[in-house]
Amino acid sequence: MALATTAAGLVLSYFLSDQVILMKKQVVNNAEAPQRRLALHSALDYILFAVKQKWCLSNTLLPDLNCNLNHAANIERLLISPEQEIFLRDLQTKGLLPQPLPVGGVRLQQIEARVDVQAMSQAHPLFKVLQAMQVKSSETKIKYVFVRLRKENATSLPQSGRETFIEVYVSFQDESGQAIQFGGAKVEGKTLISAHPRELGSFALIVSGNLKMNSGAIPEAGDVVFPEFTNADGLNGSPGLIFESPVFVNRASSAI
Repeated sequence: MALATTAAGLVLSYFLSDQVILMKKQVVNNAEAPQRRLALHSALDYILFAVKQKWCLSNTLLPDLNCNLNHAANIERLLISPEQEIFLRDLQTKGLLPQPLPVGGVRLQQIEARVDVQAMSQAHPLFKVLQAMQVKSSETKIKYVFVRLRKENATSLPQSGRETFIEVYVSFQDESGQAIQFGGAKVEGKTLISAHPRELGSFALIVSGNLKMNSGAIPEAGDVVFPEFTNADGLNGSPGLIFESPVFVNRASSAI
């Protein structure tokens, strides 16, 4: 009888210990849920901002300054219409583009990026929130941030102009490239955003490269360089350079 009571007590003890461990995990997961939601929403908002700004995404999801239509992660390529691509091809045929267009086509249907969290520097906008989640997480650590931008072509989507609908998907993944799970739920999120291709109106000057107004500047393809006069006599009575409407300069840097 005593042996039976002891055995029953051991079984009950093991059962209760498992239950205590499960309950502890559940409490910890519930406490970490707001941190996970904050990290995921921060990543999603960050990518939405990148879409609105039409970045070329680098391999760490930062804006790549070496941005052109040959860039594999140029968000502008998701927004370009067939008519715009035909126009660009015509400009290339006439030799009016600073660099050749992609051979396989300018327009993209999808952009994907899988970024190792360890590759993000401390200056990265997502570093702090992801690092805080790594420290507090009691389960699987985040290995990758996965981003997918996909053009939505559904005819049911309302369109009133030249806008394009982009599905933005973000997930946190483990070492195997699978979305990590907490309490059976994947840490992933997606939303739909409309964006318009960049279009130019009436400009006094459109420069595909840099606008250089300093002496000794070495131009590259697509640059516009204005000569600098050493004295007022070179102007021949001209009032100088006057722009009566905006000037569009494609490159980020313009030397004046």
